[in-house]
Amino acid sequence: MRPIPPGAVAVVAAGVIAAAAVWTQPPSLPPSVGQIQDLLPVASVIRGLIRVEMNGTSPLETAVVAVVPRYPGAAESSYVGFIVAYDEWRRRPERIYAQPLPGPIPLSPDAAPLGGGREAAVFSALREDGIRVSRVLSLEHGRLRILDEGTAARVLAAVPPALPGVTWRYRTHAGVITAQRLWLQVKPRQPVRLALNGGGPTPVIIPDVRLDILEQGYRARKPGTYTIRILLPFAPDQGITLTIVVAS
Repeated sequence: MRPIPPGAVAVVAAGVIAAAAVWTQPPSLPPSVGQIQDLLPVASVIRGLIRVEMNGTSPLETAVVAVVPRYPGAAESSYVGFIVAYDEWRRRPERIYAQPLPGPIPLSPDAAPLGGGREAAVFSALREDGIRVSRVLSLEHGRLRILDEGTAARVLAAVPPALPGVTWRYRTHAGVITAQRLWLQVKPRQPVRLALNGGGPTPVIIPDVRLDILEQGYRARKPGTYTIRILLPFAPDQGITLTIVVAS
């Protein structure tokens, strides 16, 4: 049997190392809304979804607020906050947090800056007396931590106040989607609500993956240009695109 040339061994070794690097490298994009839905309890309905830079590496974590039935088919339900993160060992997104919101009246999830490019996930709600309560979570060295009241208050103080939302109106008629204008200019963290006029089938909304999905609209937390695609289910190759310019 002839010995294997040293050069061939080096090529094989380099190929194995390269394959292992690709195999273990995490994806650059966070899981899609459909993938997130698959990780939630059966019959859950997503009411809010944001991407959060919790650990400083790709992909981004996802904070979700969803309506969850107490059991499949139950009429009673509750609002629950979830965090989904990429599991490097299993090489797939996993649910790492699931707890009811801290009050009975739900609010959309949010993110608060921690410094060093990292963010904390914020789950908020209103109590019956109207007081807002929040639970702030950070991800440190792979471990999820609920911030104490004092630390949470300092972190939340860095979040800019909420801005009044902007409503963009469009209509459907005879299988065609129309709007008076196809662009909006808003400020960071200013929600955009889509309002449909007219009848017909419910359009399919495809928001930019970087946009926050709120209870009543969409929001960008950073300056940039974002798009929302609106389609009709029977004509997915047609539709219109709303461009949102977010200026600081």
